[in-house]
Amino acid sequence: MTREAKLESVQKIVKERNNYLTEYPRATVAVALKKVHTKIKKLKVEKWLNATATQRVIAIEKDQSALEQAALLDGCYVIKSDMPMEEVCVGSTRIGNIPTPNEIGRKLLKKAEIILPSSLPTRAADVHTKKKLSSERMF
Repeated sequence: MTREAKLESVQKIVKERNNYLTEYPRATVAVALKKVHTKIKKLKVEKWLNATATQRVIAIEKDQSALEQAALLDGCYVIKSDMPMEEVCVGSTRIGNIPTPNEIGRKLLKKAEIILPSSLPTRAADVHTKKKLSSERMF
């Protein structure tokens, strides 16, 4: 699901909750806001999307700078393995022959809180993406 689709999904539930609050005067804003926050948390967009309530109207706020920061790490992967670096190949290139990250690469790795080990830790390789998907492979 793309970020735009997630935003539309949250906007849809905000519209539903606002309609509900106008139709039913005894409905509480806190409960409606909690449902919106639950949806935001379920879609894992709480870093760049926030819901607030003023009187009996719920509004969402998009943090553009946080959204841009999240977009920087799209498509970044981490591979963990106990194989010596000299044995690991990506295509026809050995990992040991790959140069160390340049300045921009180091900044991105630091932002993502990724620490490159001197040697890779386990033989079973876990591939993790930004979306927290993982698959295990044995070499």
